[in-house]
Amino acid sequence: MPLAVPVMPPPFSVAPVIHLNEWLLSRDALERVGCRASSQSRRIGVCRRADQGETQHKRPGTGYLGENSFHRGLLISDPQRAPSSLNSIKDHLTTNNHSLHERGMNALLGRAWWWCGLVFPHGLFKPDLMSLRLATFNVENLMNRFDFSGFRNDLRRDRALSLYEIEDEAHFRALEQARAVALTDDARQLTALAIAETRADILCLQEVDNLAALKAFEYGYLFKMIGNGYREKHSASGNDARGIDVAVMMRPETAHGQPIEFVRMTSHAHVTFADFDLYNQALAELGIEPQERIFRRDCLELDIKVGGRPLTLYVVHFKAMSPPRNGMDGRTASMPVRIAEASAVRRIIENRFGGAERAAEKRWVICGDLNDYRERVVISGEAHLGYGFKPVREVLSCVNTLTEGGFCENLVERRPELDRWTLYHTRGPDERHLCQLDYLLASRALASRNARAIPDIIRAGQPWRTIFPPGQDMPRYPRVGWDRPKASDHCPVVAELDIV
Repeated sequence: MPLAVPVMPPPFSVAPVIHLNEWLLSRDALERVGCRASSQSRRIGVCRRADQGETQHKRPGTGYLGENSFHRGLLISDPQRAPSSLNSIKDHLTTNNHSLHERGMNALLGRAWWWCGLVFPHGLFKPDLMSLRLATFNVENLMNRFDFSGFRNDLRRDRALSLYEIEDEAHFRALEQARAVALTDDARQLTALAIAETRADILCLQEVDNLAALKAFEYGYLFKMIGNGYREKHSASGNDARGIDVAVMMRPETAHGQPIEFVRMTSHAHVTFADFDLYNQALAELGIEPQERIFRRDCLELDIKVGGRPLTLYVVHFKAMSPPRNGMDGRTASMPVRIAEASAVRRIIENRFGGAERAAEKRWVICGDLNDYRERVVISGEAHLGYGFKPVREVLSCVNTLTEGGFCENLVERRPELDRWTLYHTRGPDERHLCQLDYLLASRALASRNARAIPDIIRAGQPWRTIFPPGQDMPRYPRVGWDRPKASDHCPVVAELDIV
């Protein structure tokens, strides 16, 4: 059955109109505008409504727009560039970096609208908006309990308390409680601002103490910014020695009104190296036994449906880079564990969907902090002389284990090379770099269906000590400090994906 019915063209060449935000022009509106194709008008012009107090724009070949014209639309006056069928409209919009929005699409229902000599009958052109905003964010120690380990371990003692003479453990506990409370309020306001800026429908989090801490954070901080948005929260106790876990917050529906339905959650925190036959000599040299659990925290598997279509999320937080040992830097020394974790995640996905090839064609995303990078931007120079930024590619990375063979794609690598970082690392002027630790790894099928999806990285919560490459620096949220308070040491990553 054809999707569009050809009709006789009007007495002049009607310029096709592409919807950007709210409305499309009908034939009558086009005639009122007096739009005609001409050699002068073969260009794109943005026009705004006069009755909204916005400046009218005049383009060659078009008249001024009156109050019955369209709002924030795109006018294309070259019929040769127009789509010739209904099927090609969405592709045409995507090519021009625009998207269909529900309000404008609903305006089409029950009416006949012209598109370069084509008319769409009642009920024919229905909205098919299945986009989902998915984010990952390491919120850095979202705790609802105090950590007093610094009393006996100087390496864990906060630098502010190191300035004071502390008499005994009771004195230390009182000071640590005061310090933590004083810092936490500002820091969590900044964390909430960063989350709000993602506008995520689903938010995958790392370093969450428990669901009680997450609920308190949402009620006390997020609610004041976005209201009661994330009604569903999911987490499970993992393996971290400090008790920090991964978690997921979900809205009941997407921004376009598609329902988000929770189906099930599976924790893989119990899986051992022996279970997946991943034990090797490199792990043995680290003192790890075959029966130990692979994941330092968890691989939390969530099955959901977006508008009735299935999507699986794998939320992870891999082992941190340990201190240097045996003549190796901390990243290299701890690499065997992260490679085992990555291998285990891949095995879980392959087992779930029936092998690597079948799994790659399903809808799933690995979300989280992998504590590893396969490239970094090394920073040299000083503020008064100017900084240098040099990209460096790493030979070995646990990320390669996941992406090998086109199994999935690191969506952040669609950004420019100097603009992929989610964390600033420094140990002083001799060791400074920017790197990506936070990932949205989409299955091959989901990535290919979202070929133009480029993630956003939210950096306005970064401390002022962070050195930004040229053209990337931005205003920070109010009360961000030189080192703290800050939203987190990590940046949120968010992508808008069509679930098709």
